[in-house]
Formats: sequence, C-alpha cells, structure tokens
Amino acid sequence: MSTLLDRNATELRTLRRRRSRDLRELDREQLLLSAELDREIERLRDLENKLATSLNQTHIATLLETIEPVAVAAPAVPRAVQKPRGILQKTVLAALLGGMVGLMIALFRSVSP
Repeated sequence: MSTLLDRNATELRTLRRRRSRDLRELDREQLLLSAELDREIERLRDLENKLATSLNQTHIATLLETIEPVAVAAPAVPRAVQKPRGILQKTVLAALLGGMVGLMIALFRSVSP
C-alpha cells in the first residue's frame, strides 16, 4: 500500500513539474508573440505616418500645379473722400446708453416717495 502511495506521489510530482514546465513555455511563447505583435504594430504605424506624409505632399504639389498666376490690371487707389467710420456703432451705443439712463431715472422715481 505504501508502495502504491509512493508511486502515486512520485507520478504527481512528475506531473506537477511537467505542468510547471509547460506553463513556463507557454508564458515564454506568449511574451515572444506579444513582442512580435508590438514590433509589427510599430512598423505599421511608421508606415502609416510615411504614407500620410507622402499623401499630403502629393496634395500640396497638385494644388501648386493647378494655381494659375494672377495679373493685376491696376493697383488699388484710396478714395479721395473718406467715409466716416462707426456711425452705426455710435448710434446703437447712444441708444443703449439713453435707454439705460431712462430706466435708471424711472427706477429712482418709483423708489423715492
């Protein structure tokens, strides 16, 4: 009976060692595959960046080729009489200020006896 127990214990230890070894091998394989995938991802990112840069340069070159030169017939000349600036803005500001003053006067009249 003790021989059977010893043999079973020996087989169990052997199986546990084998399992531990197999698990370590699987961990190593997983690390190797993970590193390989990381390298491939980095390579594809670099390729994408190069392709995007090349595409942008191609678009710019195409746009530069299609631009036609523009000839100016006559240079710009300033007007002899300058228009007054900001008339509309000054009118709106004056109306707002007048309305505020009117509201304040009405408020003071309603508050004072």
